[in-house]
Amino acid sequence: MEYLDIEAVASSPSQPPSGAAGPEDTASIGDFIIPDSSQVTILALRQLEKDHRLQQYGLSGFNIPNDAPLRASPDYSCFYLITWSHPCDGSESLLRPELDLTKADFGKVIQEAFKEHDVPLLYFCVATRVIRRIPRNLYSGSCASWTRNRKLVKVAKIRRLSDIAGWVVSRKLKTEREFLAAASKEKNLKSFILDHRDTPGTMLKRIWGMESAERDLIRASKSRMQILEETADSDVCACNGVTSSAIETILTRNEVPVHSFVRAIRRTLINGRSRNHNLMLAGPSACGKSYLIKHISVLFKAVGLSSGSYPLAILDECKPEIFVLDDFRVYQQQAGFAISDCLCFLEGKTPFVVPLPKTSNRADVLYYDDAPGDCNCPGPFNCRHLSQEENRMLNERFAWITLNNPIPIDRRVDLPPCGSCFAKLILSYK
Repeated sequence: MEYLDIEAVASSPSQPPSGAAGPEDTASIGDFIIPDSSQVTILALRQLEKDHRLQQYGLSGFNIPNDAPLRASPDYSCFYLITWSHPCDGSESLLRPELDLTKADFGKVIQEAFKEHDVPLLYFCVATRVIRRIPRNLYSGSCASWTRNRKLVKVAKIRRLSDIAGWVVSRKLKTEREFLAAASKEKNLKSFILDHRDTPGTMLKRIWGMESAERDLIRASKSRMQILEETADSDVCACNGVTSSAIETILTRNEVPVHSFVRAIRRTLINGRSRNHNLMLAGPSACGKSYLIKHISVLFKAVGLSSGSYPLAILDECKPEIFVLDDFRVYQQQAGFAISDCLCFLEGKTPFVVPLPKTSNRADVLYYDDAPGDCNCPGPFNCRHLSQEENRMLNERFAWITLNNPIPIDRRVDLPPCGSCFAKLILSYK
């Protein structure tokens, strides 16, 4: 197909073509068909060597006045002319009848093409003419879109991040490596990324943040138990049904009643981060502690805390729904997470001051959420750098479940986490 710019108008200014419809209109495909008697002005920007020249095409059968002023469309990046040629014999019969295409069919083809490339179609209109010198019928479709798409326009200059947002989303480019690999194949996009002030990671964060904003807002309005129930109803199993039996086997081996584990999980989700409701699985290695809590990471947006100087800095960049702390430790040298801060954080104090590395445009932030913590460690805290009272208060921040029976090496199996089966297990015990 050939792509140019087009502007179409009816013969009477008081009767604009019905194609000028808004994106929310529910008109049928027939409402976007321009009668053959309409006056159509076609504008095209062609590159002749290094000179860009705007030309107007006179089309027989369209009754275009010779003195019509040459007008430019508002934004060439948003307007397309799509043509479809029907080869005919002298009697205007199709040489290949299987290629027959009505104007309405041609309009549907336009819609599907824009939909396939994830380009929002604002409006379009379709006209037809007969070329007798070279026997054929020619359909012309005028399309307007909110954005430009490189699959539809070969020569395109990218000016804004919004110009590539649809391209990124349609290809599901989530990581910086995927983004750069795909962009390296596009000359204009590569230049845009190299010249842009934001890093590729920042661009991806903004694009996907905007894309998921509405879904995140809806999810944030739900409780953790509501999310658990919805996941249980989804029936999306990733483990072939072995999660429930595996969890029950691990708990039975360690003489932990299944209902006690389920009750601890439910209390954690209902009460959030608070005294005696953060779940702590204690015991030696290979008892299944990590397996028991890694299903939580599938159900909810989970993060861990680093052992660096600012372990809570991640809270400024993402909004976790739960903390999964594997092999949890307390380090006195960590800014904002020394024992006094750690006790307040695990007790659920809000707002909580999150220390951040100081820069000219970055300062400490306040954290208001009550995302609970699910942790594991070798045993109750008895840190040498903490006093006896501090160790006692730290231990009181958790609900403890102890596993003491390691799984033999020949019986260890690497099983995938399954949020759906885990949710069903938690909800099956009242």
